Amino acid sequence: MSFPIIEGTRFERFRLNELFDYNRYVVQEFFKDCGTAREVAELVIRTVQYPLYRGEPDDRHCLNAFHGRFCECITEDYWQTCSETVLFGWGDCEDSSVLTVGGMRLLGVSPRDVYTVFGLVRDSTGEVLGGHGWVYVRDPSFGTDKFVLVETTLDVPPSRYPEVGVTLDDLKRPYTFGSVVYEAEQLFNDEVYIELRPLITRKRSKRSSRRVHEAIERAWDIESKYMKALRRSLSYRIKRWLGLG
Repeated sequence: MSFPIIEGTRFERFRLNELFDYNRYVVQEFFKDCGTAREVAELVIRTVQYPLYRGEPDDRHCLNAFHGRFCECITEDYWQTCSETVLFGWGDCEDSSVLTVGGMRLLGVSPRDVYTVFGLVRDSTGEVLGGHGWVYVRDPSFGTDKFVLVETTLDVPPSRYPEVGVTLDDLKRPYTFGSVVYEAEQLFNDEVYIELRPLITRKRSKRSSRRVHEAIERAWDIESKYMKALRRSLSYRIKRWLGLG
């Protein structure tokens, strides 16, 4: 399937595979000390921070050029390229997932063996908590010949990565990990696009973002970057003090 043309998540219309600009100098420098796919994943997990502003998800990106002759601002959900996430050092789930896949492709991982995934996170009852992005990858550095799930929004790398399956069909099915279910809707990289449901850009729900990351923390038993940043925010501490958190 050809790559979809996306509007509203960058300053220009673009094909989805254009996010993977891993041949840019800044990206190559960022991953220069990585020798394996696992090292790529763990560098992104340790390095890329989750953006919050006043205790709420922050994805505001503005471009002002030529003294206002061109001025655009995206406030809801901006999809960053690999090089932008490296440059900024900040990015949410789809940004860190795209960067992770870009780094793995830079190291030579086959496009048949690594995918950015856009989809849903559900709880154990089947209720949708919100949209999310993650990575499926198959590489010997993870100690298995199966695809594993890489959750790039964790604050520290896990000791092991859960095995999802062997075939592409395995990746298309919902995957239950602990108390959460990861349900893929699109799988893609710079060469492959697989659509299980039509790609629809959605406005980010602040409530659903928190619910997703609270559930991810419980399932992985590791603090998420989102929740770590939230707990450090002044607004969160004030709400907790008032009994509103």
